[in-house]
Amino acid sequence: INDQTPDNPFGKSEDYEAFLDYVGALQRSLTPEIAQQPLVINVTASVFFIAKAEVSWETAGLMALAALAGGVVGGRLAGRIRPQVLRAAVVATGLIVGVVYLVR
Repeated sequence: INDQTPDNPFGKSEDYEAFLDYVGALQRSLTPEIAQQPLVINVTASVFFIAKAEVSWETAGLMALAALAGGVVGGRLAGRIRPQVLRAAVVATGLIVGVVYLVR
């Protein structure tokens, strides 16, 4: 059944969480293969920048340490926080950063 409309292009629900559930995004468990994808992408990008651009190693080192700490802390907290609270925190952070950049 195709119940799509111009106001509802996904044809199921205007609720974002219902859409994610519909496409199966909420049931996808984190496997080692899925978890390694960002690592592969970041290593590839790093090799490219090292080969093609001037790298500020002090800044790169600080960013790497912050990313590692954020991954460790975020990974531990993500399993303990309800998905709705985590989603709200991500949206709120994005909105705050967006407003700060807009004002600047």
